[in-house]
This record gives sequence, structure tokens and C-alpha cells, in this order.
Amino acid sequence: MQLPLFREDVKISEVLIVIEPPKEIVEYIALLKKEISEEFGDFTSRYSTAHVTVNDFLVADERMKPVLSAIEKHISEFKAFSIRLNGFSSFENGNTIFVNVEVPDSYNSLIDEFEILRQEVVKTKKKNFYNSRTPHITIANQLANSSFKELKKRFSPIHFNHEFSVEKLVILKRDKNLGKFEHIGDINLKN
Repeated sequence: MQLPLFREDVKISEVLIVIEPPKEIVEYIALLKKEISEEFGDFTSRYSTAHVTVNDFLVADERMKPVLSAIEKHISEFKAFSIRLNGFSSFENGNTIFVNVEVPDSYNSLIDEFEILRQEVVKTKKKNFYNSRTPHITIANQLANSSFKELKKRFSPIHFNHEFSVEKLVILKRDKNLGKFEHIGDINLKN
């Protein structure tokens, strides 16, 4: 009798830890996405709510509670900080238009802490664990080359500047690569 290489009964979820911008920014980004979609057609991020990804990883559901508890314990020790949204830019890889996010050193320290948590708590391979060292808010991605070039020209000169305080991180979860993320908790930062 041959045993399977992997347990088929292990359910894996994707966990996304994000910064939510203020409501007016979320609404503005949604409007931009709608306008782009109407002119150029749908794109991968069309219906995602505006956010700054901090961390994204896979975890077995049976380990979810202890992993999230350990993450919350470590991350809740960080102080609230401010980030500045400063204009639009693009990634050639993935034909992506996004809002630039300028972060303080404390954000980079937060990312360093997530890397330590990956090794000590989540215990997953680097390929299953993503830390955002280039924080941004995606407007549109996976665009056709012609649409990307046009939007890049259009967005580059637009002045967009907004600063807000990050007092919590939002935890979202979904079945591995399926469906919509659901809100499962928050990590409050120190004031």
C-alpha cells in the first residue's frame, strides 16, 4: 500500500494583513477603478478594496489560532505610525498602476518583525510568505500593454498627497487562492 505524500484533509488558508486607508481614500480609489474599468475593461484588482498589503502567508487552518495569537502578541507592541500617499507610479512587471506609499522606519521594523515571525512562529517557506518592502495601493493591474502605457501617462502627472495614521492592522482570510477575503480580526498598535 502506497501512502500519499500529503495529507489531503489539511485545509490551507491564505492570511492577508493590511493597512486600511481612511474611508475617503477607499472611495476615491474605488471611483478610479470604476472609471478605468469603464474605459479599458476589467482587470484583476477591479473589485478589491483599497489597502496596503503588509504581509501575506499560507497557514494550515489547524494552526491558524496559535499563529495569529503569536503574531498579535508581537505586533501589538509596535507604536502607531503615519504613512503618506504621494502620487502615482507603476510596476512594469504585472502592468500595474498604484499609489505611492511613503513609510517611516517603524514600518520597515514592522516588516523585519514579520520576517522573524515567519521563521519562528509561522514556520513556512519564504515562497509561502510575503512581506511588502514596497508598500503601495494597487489601482489597476494585469492591464493590456496599450492600456498600461496610456494609464501610466495619464496618472504620472496627477498630484495626490494624503497622510494618515495607522493605528491598527487588519487581518483577512480566505481559502487558499479561492474567493473573497473575509475580515477575521484586527491588531491594535500602541498609541
